[in-house]
Amino acid sequence: MKIKVFIFIFLLSPTLFGQVNYAKEPDYKKFILTKTMVVLENTLFSSYNEQIKKSVESVWKITPYEFISAKEFDDKKNNSAYSFIILTDAFLEQKGSVMQYNMLNLILGGKAKNINAMPDLGSIPISYTDEDDENYLYKIGGLLQFMQYFVHYNLSHPNTDLLKLIKNIETNIGNKEIWLLKQEVAPEINTLEKIMKYYQGIVKFVNSEAIETAILQKNTNVVFLHKIGNAEKGNICWKVLMNAGNGEVVYFDQYQIDTKHPDAFTAEDFKKLKSN
Repeated sequence: MKIKVFIFIFLLSPTLFGQVNYAKEPDYKKFILTKTMVVLENTLFSSYNEQIKKSVESVWKITPYEFISAKEFDDKKNNSAYSFIILTDAFLEQKGSVMQYNMLNLILGGKAKNINAMPDLGSIPISYTDEDDENYLYKIGGLLQFMQYFVHYNLSHPNTDLLKLIKNIETNIGNKEIWLLKQEVAPEINTLEKIMKYYQGIVKFVNSEAIETAILQKNTNVVFLHKIGNAEKGNICWKVLMNAGNGEVVYFDQYQIDTKHPDAFTAEDFKKLKSN
C-alpha cells in the first residue's frame, strides 16, 4: 500500500510551488548526516520492491541506507536522524481535472503533522498510476541519481527549488548520446534519418533493458528520456532528459496533451537541444 499525498507539484508555477514544504539549506546539511530508510511496499510479490532494492544497492552513495517496512516508517518518521525514500500516490488538480501519479519521495525525518509537511529534498514523479510497472521501473535508478544530484546541487547552490533548477537548464547535450525508446517518440522523428533534420547530435533507439544497464553502470555518456503521459486529452505530458550516470537534468518540458501536443517526444523538443 502506498501513502496518499494530496499535493503534487512539478508545474512551472510559483503559486503552486508554495504548497510544498521544500527543503532549505539547513535541511540538506542535516540530510547528509542521516541514514536513509528505503520504505518497501506491503505486498508479498512486488516488482517495485525488487527494483528499488537493486537500484539503491547500485547507485545510492550519498548516505548509508536500510530497507524498512511501511510500519517501520510510521515508527521512525518523526526521528530527525533518518531520511526516507518512499513511493506515494500523488494527486494534482488542474482546471477541474484530477491526475494521479506514482511519486518517488525523498524526505527528511522530524516532527511533522503529515508527509506533506516533512521537508522535501528532491522528490520526482515516476508515472501516472494506471501505467504498467514495466514502463517505468527500469528508470528507478536514474531517478535516485537525480535525487542525489539535486541534493549536491543544493549544497553548492543553497535554496534551489525545482523551479529554479529547471530555469537554469542550458539544454546543451554536448557530445553525449541520447537514448530513446521508439514507442515514446512522435511519428515525425521515429527514425534516425528523420531526427537528423532537427538535431545533429548522437541519438540511438534502444530498449528499456539497455537504459537500465546504463543507469546501474552509471554511464555518464548516456542521456535518457523520462517521459510521463497517458495520451488522455487535458492531462499533462512531462518530458525530462536526464544523465544516466549522475542524474543531471539537461532538458525539461511540459504541456497539456491535445491534438497539437502529443504524449511523446517530438521534433520541437529536438529543435531546442544543442550539441557539440
